[in-house]
Amino acid sequence: MKLLFVCMENVARSQIAEALFPDPIHEVISAGIDPRINKSRTLVEIGAFGVIECMAQLGYHLGNRMVKELSPGMVRRADKIIVMADRMFWPQYLRLAKEKTEYWPIPDPKGAPVWRYAQIRDTIKHLIYDDEKGLARRLSIR
Repeated sequence: MKLLFVCMENVARSQIAEALFPDPIHEVISAGIDPRINKSRTLVEIGAFGVIECMAQLGYHLGNRMVKELSPGMVRRADKIIVMADRMFWPQYLRLAKEKTEYWPIPDPKGAPVWRYAQIRDTIKHLIYDDEKGLARRLSIR
């Protein structure tokens, strides 16, 4: 199964979700709808220290992760898509994939203090693992 996590810029929410969902059976990637000038740069290069620090608290090292731009091919190849960006920003090709798309209304922590990034991280972790209807359980990987 190919799992795709999407947010606006692929700097925080989708990167956190990708890191929290390591799985040898599923191919897991993340991307941003509009990564702007950050595309193909690492999280350290763009100064995404809030997400880097909050994930380091759990032993994850995301500094060298690259920011990736969402493409129609990524959407086409994915079996399941989790989107954490406001629906008004979704490109048409993502809207058309509604049968395999799930929306998580998680706010963008951009510019917030590290504790806010940690709250977002914990919310994503809960949606993946802790909830009885969590993503991992629905995809049968605990």
